Amino acid sequence: MKILYLFSFIGLIFILPSLIFAVHTKSDSVAVDIPGNNFSPGWRRVGRLRIYKGHDLFNYIDGGAELFNEFGFEELNVQLYGNGTEEITLEIYRMKSTVAALGIYLIKKGEETPYPEILTRNSATPFQCIAVKNRYFIVVTNTSGSEDIKRVVISLINRIILTIPEGKKVDLLRRLPQKGRVKGTEIIIAGQYSTESVYTFGEGNILRLGGGVFGVAADYIDSQSHRTTLINIQYHDENSARTIFTNLGKNLDPYLKIINKSENRIVFKDYNDQYGEILRDVSVIRVRLHLLKNPCK
Repeated sequence: MKILYLFSFIGLIFILPSLIFAVHTKSDSVAVDIPGNNFSPGWRRVGRLRIYKGHDLFNYIDGGAELFNEFGFEELNVQLYGNGTEEITLEIYRMKSTVAALGIYLIKKGEETPYPEILTRNSATPFQCIAVKNRYFIVVTNTSGSEDIKRVVISLINRIILTIPEGKKVDLLRRLPQKGRVKGTEIIIAGQYSTESVYTFGEGNILRLGGGVFGVAADYIDSQSHRTTLINIQYHDENSARTIFTNLGKNLDPYLKIINKSENRIVFKDYNDQYGEILRDVSVIRVRLHLLKNPCK
């Protein structure tokens, strides 16, 4: 699906009075609207709509495009709006799947502080609001941080959200045990860059994520009130998991000292004098990090 200019001849609908341009394609039932002038009184488009596809994203994001491409980025639409004295920037990222969009959102949200008026999952500060629905990740930036712009940001995001149907439910996070889990710390990992937001195991995509394989991670509070981290990865089959587990044992980061290794278990000590444990159970690899005690004892 593509978000097109006014003069596109495919699927163009002109809607008054809100001046929203909606585009539909045969391959995707989702419609994304780029609000036009006066979506909120006095606010107008400033400049043209900018579109970035695939690796063109590097021309817009300096040093952050790798993460989007890792999850599965397709297209970004950027539109600036102004009211004569202030400006806001709208970014709509179309990802390859609902999992990819949620994955980006969970990594970017920090401590989730939503605007309750927004009609989908979101997190906001005075300067920026992010939201996710279906396979779309939406960012609105208010460089002034003015509280007066809050209602405009909410209106803009809701105009877009209302045209996007619910996507497929993401069940990945169910792989994480609920007991002891610190709410709000859950993330999805898809490769090297998202994994490194949790921990560095070695060079490159050492967990061999991708091709439909995602990991999930979250923090937990143990019985001594110490915070640990759990990573859970479901691979396609047992052979894949075994091969990746063996590779981990051979290529862990030099700062991780292996103190015990067996067919399905690796225990190591890291540079903070904390322990980690990697376990393989058929086609699943589980990792526990930041342990205070050696799990072998």
